Amino acid sequence: MELATLCVLLLGLAFAFFNGFHDAGITVGNIVATHGLSPRVALTLATGFNFVGALLGQGIATVVATEVASFPHSSNQLLAVLGGGIAGALLVNVVTYFMAVPIASTHVLMGGLVGAWLVVGWEDRPSIMFDETIISIFIMPFVAFFASIVLTRVVFRVVASYPPKPLFKRCRQVNSVMVAGLSLAHGSQDAQKIGAVMGLVWVSGVHPGAEVVMDGRPWTLIVLTAVALAAGTWFSGWRVARTVSVSMVRLDPVTSVISNTTSAVFLSLAAFVFRLPASMSFVVVASNLGTARRRQDIRLRPLMKVVAAWILGIPATSCVAALFTLPLLMLT
Repeated sequence: MELATLCVLLLGLAFAFFNGFHDAGITVGNIVATHGLSPRVALTLATGFNFVGALLGQGIATVVATEVASFPHSSNQLLAVLGGGIAGALLVNVVTYFMAVPIASTHVLMGGLVGAWLVVGWEDRPSIMFDETIISIFIMPFVAFFASIVLTRVVFRVVASYPPKPLFKRCRQVNSVMVAGLSLAHGSQDAQKIGAVMGLVWVSGVHPGAEVVMDGRPWTLIVLTAVALAAGTWFSGWRVARTVSVSMVRLDPVTSVISNTTSAVFLSLAAFVFRLPASMSFVVVASNLGTARRRQDIRLRPLMKVVAAWILGIPATSCVAALFTLPLLMLT
């Protein structure tokens, strides 16, 4: 294996690690904020199910590699595009974490690859941003938002006569199951996206000129990606979680379990049934917002930061990735 291929693979594993680090707080933020689990127990639960989810099925990896991604046939150009794209996505992930702003790994990875690809040339696949697969990423948070509104109204009518103390206790118990399901779906979603890109790197470096077949990826690469994602989850911080689950919207045990249920169902359907990439961060944000019963439950300043990240994530990452890709292309 060439040194360049190894470096890009290591960059991909670094992205998987920081993806877990960035997103774990969002996965468990609701249950921790409403005192359903302690932070360490919640992260332990998320780590285990993220790892298992990362190993379950590789359908999304196939979709990303064969239906969304279309790259240069030159192995050297391909490595430059993938390396620049991953580097741009990784940098934006790191910066947004320290800004305490949620960002979707799907958005930054897609933005990074598109930005790197633009440096090489756009002619091969001008419709990438209009593919059904890509459009679903942007539609799903809106669908989750409205589903969360409906579910909130239904649940509060059903539990209106329940005493708060036993109700909250039962909601916290159910929420643990929902966090496990959300972590499982997150592991499957995010490990497969970066796994698809690393599969392209592997094919380019080990079998130059070969056609991409995701089933041909070595299991060691799949397991290493799962380990990196799980390790990032275990060591996760709480900066983004405070924004999503505390600062942006007021949650209680009932609204927390409603939001996590909505997010877990949508992400699981996307991962295991429809095999579509989805943005966990913004699905959770949308589900949280949908549980707000009064305008006072939503704080506009943190929300505006999140909306800005949603709008600017892809173009910002594209620009950063293009800057990384230019010197890499000169070296090839």
